[in-house]
Parts: sequence; C-alpha cells; structure tokens
Amino acid sequence: MQRRSLTNKNQDSHKAGIIDKTGIVILLIVILAAGGYDLGHATGTMWSNFRTTYPAAATALASDCRICHVSPSGGGTRTSYGNAYRTANHSFSAIEPLDSDGDGYTNLAEITALTWPQDATSHPTSDTTAPTVTAFAIPASATSLTVAISTFTATDTVGVTGYLVTETATAPAAGATGWAASAPANYTFASEGAKTLYAWAKDAAGNVSAALSAAVTVTLPDTTAPNVTAFALPATATSLAVTITTFTATDNKGVTGYLVTETASAPAAGATGWTASAPATYTFATEGAKTLYAWAKDAAGNVSAALSAAVTVTLPDTTAPTVTAFALPATATSLTVTITAFTATDNKGVTGYLVTETASAPLASATGWGTSAPATYTFVTEGAKTLYAWAKDAAGNVSSALSAAVTVTLPDTTAPTVTAFAIPATATSLTVTITTFTALDNKGITGYLVTETATAPTAGVAGWTASAPANYTFATEGAKTLYAWAKDAAGNVSSALSAAVTVTLINNTPGTIQGSVSISFAGHSNLGVANATISLKGTNFTAATDADGKFILTSIPPGNYQIVAFSPEIAPTQQQITLAAGATLQVNLSATAPLRGDANGDNRLDIGDVIYLLQLFSGVR
Repeated sequence: MQRRSLTNKNQDSHKAGIIDKTGIVILLIVILAAGGYDLGHATGTMWSNFRTTYPAAATALASDCRICHVSPSGGGTRTSYGNAYRTANHSFSAIEPLDSDGDGYTNLAEITALTWPQDATSHPTSDTTAPTVTAFAIPASATSLTVAISTFTATDTVGVTGYLVTETATAPAAGATGWAASAPANYTFASEGAKTLYAWAKDAAGNVSAALSAAVTVTLPDTTAPNVTAFALPATATSLAVTITTFTATDNKGVTGYLVTETASAPAAGATGWTASAPATYTFATEGAKTLYAWAKDAAGNVSAALSAAVTVTLPDTTAPTVTAFALPATATSLTVTITAFTATDNKGVTGYLVTETASAPLASATGWGTSAPATYTFVTEGAKTLYAWAKDAAGNVSSALSAAVTVTLPDTTAPTVTAFAIPATATSLTVTITTFTALDNKGITGYLVTETATAPTAGVAGWTASAPANYTFATEGAKTLYAWAKDAAGNVSSALSAAVTVTLINNTPGTIQGSVSISFAGHSNLGVANATISLKGTNFTAATDADGKFILTSIPPGNYQIVAFSPEIAPTQQQITLAAGATLQVNLSATAPLRGDANGDNRLDIGDVIYLLQLFSGVR
C-alpha cells in the first residue's frame, strides 16, 4: 500500500521539517519565476516524465529539483540519479535496477517506497513482511502452449515490486531471473499436457510470497503425422502370405493405426484395413516381385509417409506350359522352313521354346531350348516332315506338343552319278550282255540309257528306261564302245561311264562233206567200197557209200570233226577234218582189206572188236 508521505523515516521527528522544506521550495520557485530564471530543465521534461512514470512517488515527493540536481533550486551539478538518467538516454526503466545513491536499494525500490533515489540518507525502512498473492487463475484447458493468466493480484505492506509464474512449487529467489514489475498476462509452456502454474510476488526488500497455484490441460491441435521408423520383409518367399519381420512407428501423441499396402499412394485415415497393432503378415494375390508400403496414423487422422520393402514371391510351380498355336506352311522349297505360328502360355511364364522332329518329350535341360519362339526350323533332308513344338517354364515343367507337317521339295540341280558300268571284253553276238550298270542321285534315278556316242543325251530323248538295261544290241560287229547315262526327275543327266567290247560274229552256215571210200589190193587200186557206213564221230550225222564208193553228208554245221568209214569189207578208216561255214569239203578215204572180223583194225579177233563196234554204232566213237 502506498503511503501519503515519507514514511518509515522518523516520520514524527521530520514531519515539521519536511513541511518547512516544501514551503521553502515553493517560495524559491516563485522568486526564481519572478526573476525570469529558467526552470525548464528541473521542472520540465525530466520531472514531467517522472510524474508520468511514477505518479505516486511524484505526488509524495512533490516537485523537487534535487531529484535531478544537487542544488534544490535546480541547475548546476546533477545528482547521481540525474547523471544516470542522462547517461541512459533519459530512460527511467533503464536505471530502475541501479542503486544511484549507493544506499543498498535499487532506484525502483526507493521510488516504490516513496524515498529519494539520489539521496543515500533517504531509503526504505527494513521490511520483513512478504507480499500475499491474493488471486491467481488460468483456464482449465487450452489449445495453445501460451496460456492466458486470467487473474493475478498481490498485496504488500510496502508495495509489490515483482511478479513471477513458475511450473515448480519451490519458491524462487528474489534475485532469480523472470520477475516482472507487473503481473504477466500469459505463460508459455514448453509442451502440452496437464500443467500446474505457481504465482509468486516479491517486494523491494526481497521478500517472496507464498504461491497460489492453478491447473490447466494444454491440448495442442495435432498436425504432426506419425513416423514409420522401421519396416522389413524377407528378400524372398515361397508363399503368398509373407511375414513382416519389422514394423515400428512413433508419433508425438501416439500411433493409433497401422496399414500395409501395395501402392505408394498414401491411404486415407478412414480407409479400410487399418489395425490397432502392426500386422505380422501380408498376403499377396499373386506371386512375383512385390513392394509393400508401411503406413501409420494417429488419432487426429494424420497419416505418415511410407517406408517400403521388397520381396520376391516364388510359389512352387507344378503346372506345365501349354503350346496354344503351332503352324508351318504345307510345302516348302528350302530345308529352312518358316514357322508361321508358335505361341505358348504358362501360369508363371514361359522360359523356353523348342522344336523337334520327334514326338518324344525333351528334357528341360536338353540342348536347343531358346528364350523366344523360333522363327524357322532347318531340316537335314527334304521330304514329308513333321515338327513338334514344346514349351517349358522356370521350374522345368515341359508342355505337351503341338505338331505340324510340311513337305520339303528342294529344287534339284544335282545330276546323278553312274557309279559302275561293265560289259565283256569280247562277244560273238551283236547283242552284248551288260554285266554291271549302277547309278546314284540325291533324290532318285528316274532313267537309264546306253549309247554308242560320248555326246550326252537330253533327258527327253527316246530310249531312256526306268531300270538299267541288261544288254545292248549292236548293228554290226567290230570294236565297240558303249556309254552309260543316268537321269533324275528334274531332268539332270549324269556324266557317262564307258566300256569297250570287240564283237566277232560266228558263221554257222551248214556245209557239205562229200567224198569216197576206196580200197586197193592184189593188183587192184582205188576200188570203190560200196555200202560202207560214213559217220561223223560224236554226232548223229551218217551216210552210206553208193556202188562207186561215194558218199555225201549235207547240212553239217561248220566245225572240226572226225569222219569214220566202216564196212565188213574194209578195216575201219577215220580222218580228222575241218568244215568251214557254208563250205563243201571233199574227203577221200583209203581203206585196207581187213582181217575178217577185226573191227578195230588191230589184226586180232577179240572182245575189243565187239566193244569197238558197239561204241561205233552207239555214237561213242
């Protein structure tokens, strides 16, 4: 409570003196004013500012120049307080914490106690009574860290010089930082939550009041999203349900929901699927390379940024691919045939394509598989062909086959080859046997021909036969050369193989053997032997001599013969002859008289004659 006069400084003993001094001051002012003395500095700006800043002290102290000047009448040397005011650029608040007169009290404490701040003998009396905080109130709740203090009042026997609000029930020191000359209008917390504030007051003597407390719950609007701190999956999995090995999140107020998605687009806080705790697994719809995104939300609906993790799901594969289409042209003129269609599907993916000429399923590890369907297939030979199309997957499952047929007919530009041709070196007939005639062709022999000229025949010339001829007939005999040729369906004609033969014909024109059989004895010579039998030994040709001993054998083939004459009248007579073709051979046989019965002419009659006669007539001889 402010006092009406300079209290606590020997009020009783000095009251009369103070009144006298006031009267003197007033008298001096009147005299100086009458004499034209300039009082502007003492009673002008500084005093006007003092009255505005400290109205209670100005009223109690009245207008006294000595607050600023040593001389009570003003002017001249300044007091320590006046110098401090000038040095502080005429700011009272700047010099309040100073002790200008060195009496142990701050300027503010002396002014508050209505004592002179420039006079060491004028200071507050000793004060041991602490102020009292009479009221302190704050709202029960707040949505800002800065909370309004709706009420904060205090009283003191001398005067409250400081106000302080703390969050602790421990009384602050009077010299602690934070004290304010007036009650604060608000208090700023560092964090939200249930809070208690303690209101304190102090006086110029440093007495600190007991506290009044008030509670408030600060709940800030939540605009901070949670933070997903960790999220992990295994690198690979063999099941659509994948374990989530780590999923943690934090929030300034608390995480209220967890969600895992396969998209990087942030979900709404109201989307389905949020769970109160982090999920332990996630189930995919299909296998493959997958990425999951982990999200967290709070009660205010703030959704975190995502952490992602990748996993490759590979399910055990037992399903073979299916070849859905496979086609070839019906015919081709090249060993390399275009594959017009080859498609396949698989539940996971086709990894290999293969075309074979066999219906036996290939192994997945067999050579020849390609990562894409082949565009062509090359055969080794031409002809009617069937191809089989296969597909496989990464698990080694091989499809059933689709087949397609093509007939490959290559343009034929290769002539046949006559591999062997032989005839005898000589022949006695114009028709000569062909002992050997063989030929080969890349597609097949369609014709054989033998000529007497080395000039190659055309494929369309007359005389070609489907099989090799067994003989050839010359027009004439002599030294001959034959040429063997072969052709194919395309009209290609081989080179020739040749062989030589000498044809010598035999004249088998029958001839005639004629002559006589005569005998000479007892002075008789060349008497014809009648009825003698004439034969060609070893043949059936026979004749008999006439009465003159003459004979004739006709239509006898040419050749070498032994002619024999036999008669009881003569000893058997024979001669070696040669009959030329178509010739007439004259043969005269001269016989001798025989030993009667000596048929074989050995001049003996014995069994040998009988055997001889039998052999002679049987044709053995």
